[in-house]
Amino acid sequence: MAMTQSLDRAGDSAENSEDFILQTRFYVALRRASGRVIDLVWFRQNKDYANAVLDFAETISDREVRDAARRLRYPEFFR
Repeated sequence: MAMTQSLDRAGDSAENSEDFILQTRFYVALRRASGRVIDLVWFRQNKDYANAVLDFAETISDREVRDAARRLRYPEFFR
C-alpha cells in the first residue's frame, strides 16, 4: 500500500511540475507581450485572480500569450 501512495504522489508531483512550467512560460510570455507583471504564487492560489489574469491575456494580440492562457484555462483539452 505504501508503494501505491508513493506512486500517486509521484504522479501528482509530475503534474504539478508540468503545471508550474506552463504557468512560468505564460508569465514570461505575458511580461514580454504586455510588460505586465503578475504574482505567480497568488495566481496558483487564488482562482478569481487567475481568471482575471487569463481574461486579460486573451485580449492581447500575442498568439503565444493567448495559447498559453487557453492551456491554463482548459487543461483537459491539452493533456
